[in-house]
Amino acid sequence: MADGGEPKGDVAIAAILAGSNNKPAWFHHRNGYLSVLRIDGKKVAKTNEIEVGGLPEGAPARPSTPSAYPAVNDLPPPRGSAVLSSAEQKRLEDELAEARNRATAATAGTAATAGTGKPAGSTAGQ
Repeated sequence: MADGGEPKGDVAIAAILAGSNNKPAWFHHRNGYLSVLRIDGKKVAKTNEIEVGGLPEGAPARPSTPSAYPAVNDLPPPRGSAVLSSAEQKRLEDELAEARNRATAATAGTAATAGTGKPAGSTAGQ
């Protein structure tokens, strides 16, 4: 501390859990560590690493059932399906083109009747 009990600002300490709170994870380490950083203007350099125990006493335990939402670092399961064959890919491309053409035709019909006060395809008043 500098004079007056204020921090000098030339040292920082970061607590790194290192997966100590997630035993099943591939990145799990038994203990975490404190990383001591020296700050010199805009330059920051790691000067020391101090190993500490895992999570502190009183930290909440992991729930026994998985969360409804996936964890940010979870990887999706491997795909079970094979690559599409050429015939399947052609069929899907044709279905998409047909859906696009239907949507284009529907919006073109709406644009053609815009301002007439009649819904698209309406024959009222003819």
